[in-house]
Amino acid sequence: MKNNLTRNLRTFAVWLRGSAFLIVMTFAAAAHAQFASIVDVQFTGQCNAIPDTIGIVLRGEEAYQFDAYRKEDGHWIGDIPVTLGMIEASNTIGSARVHGWRTDCQRSRRGMRNSARVVSFTFKCDPYKAMNADISTAPAINFSYVRLLSSNPTNDGSCDCLEGGASRGKQKIQDLRFSRRSISTGLGPMKADPGTPFEELRLQLFAAKPSPKACGMLVNDPEVIAAARKGPINVQGIVKLLSSQRNASKACQAPTLSTPAIAIDERTFPKGELELTLKKAE
Repeated sequence: MKNNLTRNLRTFAVWLRGSAFLIVMTFAAAAHAQFASIVDVQFTGQCNAIPDTIGIVLRGEEAYQFDAYRKEDGHWIGDIPVTLGMIEASNTIGSARVHGWRTDCQRSRRGMRNSARVVSFTFKCDPYKAMNADISTAPAINFSYVRLLSSNPTNDGSCDCLEGGASRGKQKIQDLRFSRRSISTGLGPMKADPGTPFEELRLQLFAAKPSPKACGMLVNDPEVIAAARKGPINVQGIVKLLSSQRNASKACQAPTLSTPAIAIDERTFPKGELELTLKKAE
């Protein structure tokens, strides 16, 4: 009887270990099934020629923008870079750069392609031509930028965009949806559409990484554009623009023209220059 009891206990222990292993494997498989390493993009609406290669931004991280390529079935497929880490197949915020225009932001849907789980988006084509911004500093300093684009109420599934990146000395920011009229770029008229949101670009000098809590200088401001057209903006010019934006409530903080606020700006920026060029995106 003692031998039978011992044998039964050993059998139960083996079964218990096997069950625990099965449970762990089941949970691991379920967790793995929630992530994807491929993005699948489609477009709807009246689209102009869409290039064979488009840029994809996930979770607002422009530093890790990657390419997706047109396939025969009218989908654009791209491998998500491992530097982005684990990407959830559903509810991941993403947008596309289409070399001349950009999409709004959408939350992804979980999909399948060739038995592989994918991050799936369907973007509506945008008739508004975009712009590229070239930003450089001399001497080279660290700076970041934040792109803010509100959701488009006319697009199903559209959500607010908070995107950005960081650089040192020089950065090209691609496919910005600026209102040409508001910044007076001289690139021709744009059809008025109050229902379509336009983008806000804020430059955060000396920031090693973008911060949504840091205000920075509003780039698509007529005063900034006018100053940039005259050539590189020196420290005094930057301080003047920041002060003007505070006074006009264009900053993310209480407007002020106080001497202490201006002095803080002057201590923040060394002797140097900021150069900004806007060009039509292609």
